[in-house]
Amino acid sequence: MQTTFTQPDASRGRLELTIVADDYRAEQEKILKNIKRKANIPGFRPGNAPMALIKRQYGLQAKAEAVEKTIEQAVAAYLKAGNVPVLGRAMVSPDSKKLDIGGSDSHEVSFDVALRPEIFFSLSADDKLTFYKVMATDEAIDKHVEGVKSSHGQMLHGVSFLPDTNDMIRANLTELADDGSPKPDGICTTDSSLMPQYFGSDEQKALFLGAKVGSRIVFCPAKACPDNEAEIAGILKLKKEEAAGITACFEAEITDISRYQPAELGPELFEKLQEEMGCADEQQLRDKLKTDLESAYHERELFLFLKQVRAYAEEKVGEVPFADDLLARMYDIKDPKIAQRDGYKGSLADQFRWQTLSSLLTTQTGIKVEEADVLRLMRLDIRDRFMKYGLSYVDEATIDSYARKTYSDMEQRYYFFNLAEQLKLAEALKQTVSIEEKTLTPDEFEKLERE
Repeated sequence: MQTTFTQPDASRGRLELTIVADDYRAEQEKILKNIKRKANIPGFRPGNAPMALIKRQYGLQAKAEAVEKTIEQAVAAYLKAGNVPVLGRAMVSPDSKKLDIGGSDSHEVSFDVALRPEIFFSLSADDKLTFYKVMATDEAIDKHVEGVKSSHGQMLHGVSFLPDTNDMIRANLTELADDGSPKPDGICTTDSSLMPQYFGSDEQKALFLGAKVGSRIVFCPAKACPDNEAEIAGILKLKKEEAAGITACFEAEITDISRYQPAELGPELFEKLQEEMGCADEQQLRDKLKTDLESAYHERELFLFLKQVRAYAEEKVGEVPFADDLLARMYDIKDPKIAQRDGYKGSLADQFRWQTLSSLLTTQTGIKVEEADVLRLMRLDIRDRFMKYGLSYVDEATIDSYARKTYSDMEQRYYFFNLAEQLKLAEALKQTVSIEEKTLTPDEFEKLERE
């Protein structure tokens, strides 16, 4: 076997490989023996067909597999042994000779290799960067206090309707004739849902003000919900097409009025919160919510800091040569200048420059990602998803069970491993450089994230 590696420039290499029969003969014999063991050939029991027959029928196939495998292993071994800094994978050159499996025992193949450029860069206390930290505002804490009150509220029934609440009216509806009497064969419903506060007509909305259970109110759905056939259909329990053109008035016999009442900040609520959150009064609750709110931004603060590191490092390093044409072939894109990859908008060269820099910084800081780091992020993600569905309190055993299941998925594990590595890198670099800390409100921080 002969190998020749040349480097036309700093961003690319070319590997010329020649193999002869002696290089792949053992692999070819191994493949043929495996075929013989499994072959089901008429006239012979499985595995007992003569090798001469196997070679005659499968020799060319075995040779092709052996040649391809030998070439693949040889390329990988050469690049590894020579410590060639490859980006991605080696690709067969467009001008490489075609394999002639049936006509020759000697095969020459050429490969193009995109190279990772050598970059000399490090960070120290001489480098000054900004770390943006979220400071919860009273307004943000107030909003979360209301959330706690709401999550511990209760449904009240039989109240008088108020337009400035989310009161829900249940009523039996009867279609009326022009003289105000029930219309023979008219539309009648039971237990229809009404929320007059969302009517498009103030006049129709006012009809329900102060209504109670047992009240009978005449209203017109077509006027209450102008140009909204879907809403009218919902009130009358009809299909949308059936509600078209209905202009009649209806009598609503109110059977129930319900209102969700948030809990009051009093002894009864704090008795529950003492057990759930360790908060015995309003000040302790606000302090706890402040801590939780600011802690919830911790990972996002680190990601934003790493974004500052990236911009700073790329500016110091400047342009780095990459073989754009090879990268385009590797990732099957038309224009490597405007490529989008891994959620980042920009050229492939920009992305690989940061990949190279972050790899260098990861080595310099000596960070290592453990299984516990990956599982921690998975648990946070799962808890966040539960909270989006309104499940604020899910036991740790359930969260851990979901996390372990997620960890068994290789793609998910790879994704969260990368996140964990970025977070640990940001934590390490925060201790390496000189930090100027600036506090922002949640809104200011999120605006900066979007820039």
